[in-house]
Amino acid sequence: AAPSACASSGADPAKVPSMLIDISRCVGCGNCQRSCIEANHLNPTSEQMKKLTSETYTYLQKVDLDNGETRYVKRQCMHCLDAACASACPVVALHQTEEGPIAYRANRCLGCRMCMVACPFGVPTFEWNDGLTPEIRKCMFCIERLREGELPACVSNCPSGALKFGTRDELLKEAHARIAANPDHYINHIFGEHEAGGTAWLYMSDTPFEKLGFRTDVTKRE
Repeated sequence: AAPSACASSGADPAKVPSMLIDISRCVGCGNCQRSCIEANHLNPTSEQMKKLTSETYTYLQKVDLDNGETRYVKRQCMHCLDAACASACPVVALHQTEEGPIAYRANRCLGCRMCMVACPFGVPTFEWNDGLTPEIRKCMFCIERLREGELPACVSNCPSGALKFGTRDELLKEAHARIAANPDHYINHIFGEHEAGGTAWLYMSDTPFEKLGFRTDVTKRE
């Protein structure tokens, strides 16, 4: 079997930079998206703000529930531990950094878009504006900021505590502890703990994930 992306990059799956999203705490303010746009020098149209595009690396999905309540789900690259996009890339343009996040080297990209086909979450987008140098675009987990000791842009401006940054093992422990302390509030499931072989972005929720538009058919690995 081919080595996992983590194995080939040397990243320790337990220690990779990760994010815990508590959907029940998100107030839908949009600060995460605005901070991402500013930090990455993006220029989205109002229509692009409603989905992942070459000019939006994160967006807030508004979900109206049957009971009349609303939830907001932050969407971005999941930074899988064994990333299908990196495995599918024939020239290692998308690759797992030694720190863990999945980053991109535009100078290597062939524009084959195999990464887009491979991603179980439909994340990578293709920037066509320059026909000579098309690029795959997605959240890079603010890898340059991380290397300078800064927080990712989105979490630095979250006012409600919906986003928490840390190592993956720390955040999984915290999420399990929150669920154990408040089992009537939270669904007993951390999305991303096992989905797609494990992801660096982890979600906890007071609403079943299938009602929030999450893919529940993603391959799981215990």
